[in-house]
Amino acid sequence: MLFRSGLTMAVHSQSASPTTAARLDLFGTLAVDDDAVIVEFATSTGADTRNGAELDGVLGGTLNPPRNVTVTTTADASTYNTTDPIVISGTDVAGTSITENVTLTNANGGETKTGTKVFATVTSVVFPAMLTTNGGIRVGVGARVGLRYKPFLSSGGFPYAQPYVDGTPIDVGTVPPIASGGAGPWGAYDFTGAIGGTELGAVYVEDLS
Repeated sequence: MLFRSGLTMAVHSQSASPTTAARLDLFGTLAVDDDAVIVEFATSTGADTRNGAELDGVLGGTLNPPRNVTVTTTADASTYNTTDPIVISGTDVAGTSITENVTLTNANGGETKTGTKVFATVTSVVFPAMLTTNGGIRVGVGARVGLRYKPFLSSGGFPYAQPYVDGTPIDVGTVPPIASGGAGPWGAYDFTGAIGGTELGAVYVEDLS
């Protein structure tokens, strides 16, 4: 069977519409990039909402394939709000509106907080008032990647898929699956152990029902 990126190969019956399709979901070369959504900007002592053109990273607000979001702070003493969350809003791969709260834990900065949800789009990031204007914050993407088509899921919500790196199947011990729900409606894979490959992807059967 020949797979191509985005190709639908439907299984037909004589009397019913196709219910499954073979998918080769190619992600290309992926990297963890800490300012892919918003490049570094100075902290503010008032609440700060970033949207539209202010999502000025190399990916901006469009994450294709869906990715988890990271928030990174520069090291600056007694600068960061560790009480109120940073609120990331957008949509998942199914087009459903989602939000994720990320709370900083070090008032002196120098940390990266990694989200768990996979976003297909980021529409806004709301930062609470910080303690000083001396700091810097940037928003990027992590190594968690969401599937772009609906896979069949196990009873535990894990996607049935085979991750690939550079054309070679990769064991799920290296690229573990993430159950649907918290990560996204169709699950995800953690490519931390394979970032740097020139072509990442997954093969699976799409559920067209």
